[in-house]
Amino acid sequence: MLFEFKNFTYKLFKHVADEQLDNDNYRRKKYRLRHLMDCLFYLYWLIRAIFLGLMFFDSKTFPFYQYDYGAKYFWIYQNILNKFFIIIVILVILFVLLFIRAFFFHRVDTLSFQILYDCIVFNTDQYWKSIDTKKNIQIKKSRRLKHYRQRFKQNHPFIVKIVPKFIPEKLFKFRVWLDSWLALDQVDRKLFQNQNKMQLFPHASLKCRTNILLFLFGINIFNYILQITVVIVIFIGACIIINQVLAFELLKNSCLFKLSLSIELIIIFYSIIFLLQCGIIITDSIIVTYIIFHNSVRNLNQKFIGILNKCQRNITMFSLRKKILLIQFIFRQHNRLAYYLLSTNQDLWSEIFYSLSLVSIPINIIFMLELIFEDLPQQTRWLFIFLTIIHASPLLICYLSLAKVSYDFHRIKDHIPSMQLQLKYNQHLRIKLKYDNLYERLMFGRKICYTFGYLGNLTFRGLFEGCLVYIMAFFLVIRFYTESKN
Repeated sequence: MLFEFKNFTYKLFKHVADEQLDNDNYRRKKYRLRHLMDCLFYLYWLIRAIFLGLMFFDSKTFPFYQYDYGAKYFWIYQNILNKFFIIIVILVILFVLLFIRAFFFHRVDTLSFQILYDCIVFNTDQYWKSIDTKKNIQIKKSRRLKHYRQRFKQNHPFIVKIVPKFIPEKLFKFRVWLDSWLALDQVDRKLFQNQNKMQLFPHASLKCRTNILLFLFGINIFNYILQITVVIVIFIGACIIINQVLAFELLKNSCLFKLSLSIELIIIFYSIIFLLQCGIIITDSIIVTYIIFHNSVRNLNQKFIGILNKCQRNITMFSLRKKILLIQFIFRQHNRLAYYLLSTNQDLWSEIFYSLSLVSIPINIIFMLELIFEDLPQQTRWLFIFLTIIHASPLLICYLSLAKVSYDFHRIKDHIPSMQLQLKYNQHLRIKLKYDNLYERLMFGRKICYTFGYLGNLTFRGLFEGCLVYIMAFFLVIRFYTESKN
C-alpha cells in the first residue's frame, strides 16, 4: 500500500518503476518484501474466510463461534454476514492476490507497463517541463477575456444595456479561468508538442495528451477525497464493531484475545485501504488506456476520411501524390497501435479481465439476491444498494470504453474500398496491396480488441453476450438460493 494519498496514481507508477529499476539491491529486496507482506495479509484473511465458510456450511462439525470472537460476530449477524457474504470475501481476496502478482511483481520493461508509465508519469513530467512563462499565460487569458466580451456584445446587445457591468465581468473571468485550464493555456504548446513528446506515442495529438492530463488532474482530486472518506468510515465502523465485540464473554477475561483483536483491526484497516487502491489503479489504468488508444485511432480515421473526401472531389494524380505519404503513415500507425493493444492484452489485461469477470459477476448476483430475498434493515439495504452501484458502475464504464476502442480500430474498413478506387496508378500498387491486406485482416482476421481470457472478446457484441450469461447465472443462483433457504 502507498501511504501518499495526493497524486496517488502518478506516485504509485513512479514508485513501482523506481523501485524495480533501482541499482540498490537492498531497496529492490525491501520492495519485494513489502508486497510479499501484502500477500501474507490476504492469505491470512483467506484462511479466516475459509474457516468461517466451514462454520456456516456445517455448524455442528465446525462450531468455531464457541471459540473465536470473529466467528461469533459473524454467527450473531448471519442475516447479513452469511455464507454468500463469505463467498464474496473469498473471491475478492483471490482477485487481490492475482492483482498483486500481475502489477507489483510484473516486469516494468514490458510493453504493458511502459504504455501506462508513458501516459501517466512521462507525459505528466513533460507537461511540467513545458510550463509557459507567467507573462505569456497572462497574455493568453487576456485574449480570451477580450474575445468573450466582444462576442457577448455582438450576440446580446440588449442584455448589455440592462445588466450591471460587474455581473458579466465575473462570469467572463470564471469562464476564462475554466477554459484556460481545459485548454492548458499554462503550457507552451510548441515546446510540449514538438520537443517534449511521449516515448511510445510520439505522434499523439495535443488534444489526446491534454485529455490524459485533465483526467489525471481530476481523478487525483477524486481519489484523494475518496481515500480520506473511506479512512473516516473505517474508523467509525471499527469503533462500532469494537464496542459490540468487547461485550462478548470471550474477551472480557482474556488479554490475549484483546491483543489479537487490536492486531486484526489494524490489518483489516490496512487491507481495506489496499483493496481500495487496487480498484483505483485498475480503473485509472483502463481509462487512461482508453483515452490514448481512442484519441490516437480516431485521429487516424479522421485523417484517412479527410484524404478520401479530398480525392473524391478533385481526382487528379497530383493531389493524390501529395497525400500518399500521409496514407502510408496512417497504415504504419494503425499497425503499430494494433500491436500495442494485442501485445498488452496477451501480456497483462486478458488475465486481469478474465479474473475480474469471474469475480465480479458472482459478487453482483449475490448483492442482488441479498437485496431481493433477505429481510434487511433499511440502513443495511441502502448500504448494499450503494455497494452494488460502486461495484457495477466503474466496471461498466471501463468495459464500454474498451469496447469503443475495438470499434475505432475496425471503423477504417468501411472507407478502405473507396480509397482503393482512388489508387489507380502503378506507383500506388504497393500501398494498395498493404491496405488490401489490412482490409482482409479487419474483416476476417482476429479482432483487434481486449479479451476476457478464454471467455470472449471485449467488444460490444461480447458485452451483450456477457449480459445474457449474467441473466442466466442470476436465475440459476436464485434457484440454489431458494433451495438452500428451504
